[in-house]
Amino acid sequence: MSETNDGDREHRSLNIEQWRAAFSASCFRCNVESKRPNGFSGRVRPLEIFGLAAADLSLQGGRLERPHLYARADGAEHYCILVPLAGRSLLIQNAEPVGLQVGDTCLLDSGRSVTFNDRDDMPVEWLAARLPRKTLNAHLRFEPPAGSCAPAGSLAGRLLAQLMKEGARADRASPAFSEPYMQLTVYDLLGALFAGAHPSPVTDRTQALFDRACEIIKGSYADPELGPSEVAVEAGVSLRYLQMLFTARGSTCTHYIQAVRLDHALRLLQVRNQLNTGQPLSQIAYSCGFRDYNYFGRAFRQRFKCAPGDVGRTPDS
Repeated sequence: MSETNDGDREHRSLNIEQWRAAFSASCFRCNVESKRPNGFSGRVRPLEIFGLAAADLSLQGGRLERPHLYARADGAEHYCILVPLAGRSLLIQNAEPVGLQVGDTCLLDSGRSVTFNDRDDMPVEWLAARLPRKTLNAHLRFEPPAGSCAPAGSLAGRLLAQLMKEGARADRASPAFSEPYMQLTVYDLLGALFAGAHPSPVTDRTQALFDRACEIIKGSYADPELGPSEVAVEAGVSLRYLQMLFTARGSTCTHYIQAVRLDHALRLLQVRNQLNTGQPLSQIAYSCGFRDYNYFGRAFRQRFKCAPGDVGRTPDS
């Protein structure tokens, strides 16, 4: 690797089986073939980049393939980001061929099959890092498509490549306390690269999560402590991802919680009027999760265009 220390560069060349085993441990399980029996050479240097499992890789005269059988059996839940450092290669994921060269950035999905070939029969070299799928998707608020490739030239791509190179330098490793922040920087740069390529955030999976969050709110609205953070914990997602689920549908979690509380308050007020129970209005407000009656009254009037005490009254009453 052009940016590493001279000592790090002096790795012994691995045979096909050794390279396959090292690559599988660092990135994902795969098969490796060579066009010529003695024409294969390659190196794998495992490392960490800001706390992420990573590797400095080189390959010549080889073909890498991760069949669908491996992807399905492994149950791997991560992406693999590739930053080419030398040479040209051809990568295929989702039946889409993508040419990679220095300056490009590619994001692979470990849950899908992939094929990789060097081009021009020249050595290729790249940095690879594993990114946890759930964490990345929650941070980006979308799921980047498999085999996404951002061509050279973008500012975010140049910054990401430089950041990866700096992170790979053993003598420049960031302190452990800073690693989470550096990881978020990597995620943000990926978001800048692939934001325009993502599909609609409303999918079957996100709809199921949204429905789950709504059920949690409907079952717990009477708790005055209920807020977006509590809903996110109960649903098993990050607060940011929860907010994305509601934003994608033109709302917010806070607004939905208040709407459920107000709707229930309206039903209780209608029953109060029909049965003439004389139940204190403040008691109804508190039973629906409102701590402050004055706030409840303002929110109720804004939503239903009448005061809580006027529910069910005729204009002449």
